[in-house]
Amino acid sequence: MTTSEHRELQEMLSEFTKNAKTFTEQKNYEALSKRADLMLMESECHDRTNWDRHEFMRANAKQKLG
Repeated sequence: MTTSEHRELQEMLSEFTKNAKTFTEQKNYEALSKRADLMLMESECHDRTNWDRHEFMRANAKQKLG
């Protein structure tokens, strides 16, 4: 999930939460909003892990080549 996708989803969920007809509906949208935050964090962590792996492999290759 990209930052712009996250922002768009949060805006939509915020609007849904405001227009919720019941307390339960409102809490469900709030829970979805929190899940979207977690998805963004997971995505950022995954990107960072891939970057770290790439940097490690590059450093390892440089070391082997001299």
